[in-house]
Amino acid sequence: GSIGATASTKWLSAIASNADFMRDGYRQAIVTVTANGIVGDITAAITGDNDHELTITPAKLGSEGGTFTVRYTPTVQRDSYFKPVLTISAANADPVSITLFCKWDGTKANTGGNTPVGNGTIKAEVAPAYLTCKSNIAEFMNKGYRESTVTVTATNVSGDIIPTFDGDNDHELTITPAKLGSEGGTFTVRYTPSVIRSTYLKPTLTLTASNAKSDPAIFYLIWDGTKPSTGVDSIEADVIGEAVYYNLQGVRVDNPASGLYIRVRGGKSTKVMLK
Repeated sequence: GSIGATASTKWLSAIASNADFMRDGYRQAIVTVTANGIVGDITAAITGDNDHELTITPAKLGSEGGTFTVRYTPTVQRDSYFKPVLTISAANADPVSITLFCKWDGTKANTGGNTPVGNGTIKAEVAPAYLTCKSNIAEFMNKGYRESTVTVTATNVSGDIIPTFDGDNDHELTITPAKLGSEGGTFTVRYTPSVIRSTYLKPTLTLTASNAKSDPAIFYLIWDGTKPSTGVDSIEADVIGEAVYYNLQGVRVDNPASGLYIRVRGGKSTKVMLK
């Protein structure tokens, strides 16, 4: 039997430094981008109020992420913040948006013409919250079930993290604990098959917190009908040393013909092909 899982979902996150006080006519904020599973370049664009006073370099980052530099060069005095939006995008992940807060009190340098100086600022709101998960792949049955460990990464998450299964034969799956704290951690997914199947079923796992939700992670479930040699579902021989045969549905076969069977001898079961 097997329980497999997809790799962690694809995502982007970003956080910007806060830059208070003008210097040499501008102020810069550094935006650090973290990327996972991204294909292609990562781009950034600024839209909204007075976006012409802002520039961003470089024009793009590679798929591994990195840093953008946002430069604010004010031309208009303002006592309250204007709020352009910085959007970071990739081809195969949802974009991330950060609101920038910019203002300038109109102070200019005594030398160098009309160069803006002190009391200017560019700030950024807290990076968006996100949840991701990654599961190991557990092959082979043990005592009638198999388990997979799901590692959850949480950033800026508020409240408990709740797991939900949905889709094909999700009733054959259980997950513990019922929830995690906002810091993340690990869930254990147990697969207890009840139906033989030769193709994978694909239920999905979604994690939800009060301010974030993960992309669905797909699990792959399959079972060939083999039962363990001990435990509730055990198949034991009537006489130690004498071979007893069962079909893959667990039904005893007294005179097996050619085909695939489970042979039980001495309390041990083995899958065999008879010719």
